[in-house]
Order: sequence, then C-alpha cells, then structure tokens
Amino acid sequence: MTRFLMMLLVCGFVSAQGKKQLDAAEAKMKTGDFKAAISLYSDAIKAEPKNAKYYNKRAFAYSMDTDYDKAYEDYSTSIKLEPDSAILLYDRALFFFTVNALTEAKLDHDVALQKANGDKVLETRLLALNGDIRRNQGDLEGAVKDYKKVLESNPEDGLKFACITNIGAVLGRLNRNDEAISYLEEAVKTYPKVPSVYNNLGFRYLAKNDYAKALQIYDKAISLSPKVAADGTTEVSSKAKLQDNVSASLLYNNRGYAKMKLGDLNGAMSDVNQSISLSADNSYAFRNRALIYNEQNNVEAACQDVKKALELGFTKSYGDELENLKKLICK
Repeated sequence: MTRFLMMLLVCGFVSAQGKKQLDAAEAKMKTGDFKAAISLYSDAIKAEPKNAKYYNKRAFAYSMDTDYDKAYEDYSTSIKLEPDSAILLYDRALFFFTVNALTEAKLDHDVALQKANGDKVLETRLLALNGDIRRNQGDLEGAVKDYKKVLESNPEDGLKFACITNIGAVLGRLNRNDEAISYLEEAVKTYPKVPSVYNNLGFRYLAKNDYAKALQIYDKAISLSPKVAADGTTEVSSKAKLQDNVSASLLYNNRGYAKMKLGDLNGAMSDVNQSISLSADNSYAFRNRALIYNEQNNVEAACQDVKKALELGFTKSYGDELENLKKLICK
C-alpha cells in the first residue's frame, strides 16, 4: 500500500511539473518566443512522455518557428499516442495545408471527419478546411459551396470572419466582383476594425476600375493599421510585427496604385515607397513603382524596378506582364 501511495504521489508531481512547464510555454508562445516555448514544451514532455497534447503543442511551436520537419514528427507522435483523436488529426491536416501538402491535408481531413463523432464545432471547422483545400487546388466553385455551408451552420466568430472574407476573395478570382463586394461589404460592417477586410474590399474596387472608391477604402484601412509607439508598446511579438508590416505594406501598395490611376503620381510614389520600406520583398510594389516611374518618364528607374520585381518572382506569382514591359522599356 505504501509503495502504491508513493507511486501516486510521484505521478501527481510529474503531472504538476508538466502543467507548470506547459503554462510557461503558452506564455512564451503569446510573445512570439517560439524557441523558448519549444524548450519548455520539451520539459513538459520529459515530465509526461505519453501526453499527446504536449507533442501537439510543441508541433505547433515548431511550425511557427518554421522547423517543419520537427513539427511533422511531433504531430505524428501525438496521433500515434491518441490515434482516435479527431482534433489531433485536424491539427495535422491544418499543418499540411499550411505547408501546401494538400493531398496529405485532405487525407487527414477525411479521417478526422470520420472520427468526429458528431462534434458539430469540429465538423464545421473541417468543412472550412475542406473549402481551403479546394480553393488551393483550384476548385473555386467547390470552395465557395463549402464556405457557404459553414456560414449556414452559425459558426464561431473567427471562422465566420474567415469564410466571409474567403468567399469574397474566391468570387473575385472568378471575376464575380459584384458578388464578392457584397460579401466583403458585409464583412466590413461586421468587423469594422479589421484592416485586412478593407484591403480585400479595396482590391475588388480596383478590379472594377473604381479608383476613387478604392482610395476611400484604403484610407480607412490605413487609419486602422497597428501603430507601434517608440517604446514598442503595441508590439506583441517580432512575428506579429512582421505580419503587421506585411499587411500595411499591401495597403500602402494598393493605395499607391489607386492614386496613380487617379493621376496623383507624387502621392502614389510616397505610398509605394512606404510599402517597400515595410516589406522589401513585395514584387508587386516594385511593379507599381516601375509603372509610376514610367508615367514620370523616368525610364531608367522604371527598368530597374521591373528587373527587381522579376528577381523577386513576379512572373511566377502574377504572370508575364512585366516580361513584356521589360522588352518595351529596358533597352
């Protein structure tokens, strides 16, 4: 009996130690210190080596730190420990989707759906993921159908936001701009303080050549973008700051394009320069600045930016537009 009680006490201590490390790791994740979080999750795993949850959480930390091989290993270990867990399969499916392993994502999705056992919240999340997979596989109509089914199920707020904006984006790719705008206008009304919604909506007005309306929308979006004080008080993490910079870069780039089309070349140049300063690998910003330089008859500078945009992979992402422009202006 004494030995049994001692075993219970040891197990309780190990569990408490694991929980302590887990809580500390979660705090590090919130600040974006992924390497520190990984170390703490590893300590939790040492305390409870059969705890699938810990492997799952360390896998996510590895993925955020872009160590995808170790992330895959941990996700797989968590599933081996709990092979009937639909949520663990869902998490690995999300990981596969993130790294564009769409076939593997679909396989995990399908197995997770079989094991969901009537969990409506998880089933709705899986349906949204299926829409994402279809979208990235080029089945745009199928993606829209899945997203609409998610919205019919009255999903959690974050999923509702994602599906509304995704429908808008996919309808835009299908050249159904008016439908896309109707969804994105709804998103703006529902989430009036989220800059990315305005960015998507503004882009749809750019596609309709309604540059004045697009400019109005981008002005609003930029006014909502995160502002980091001199002491960094609004900065949650280095990764969050990077994401904010990329988001703001897109806003300034698109507003600059709208200004150029409205004839405000100086304002356009200022915005696109700001975009490049926030995200120097945005090939589309260099494309836009090349167009502005060309409008200003500064052909040499335009040619340099065309070459820079091509160097950054513009053609792979957006087509051969700049290859043709290069032939015209780069003599």
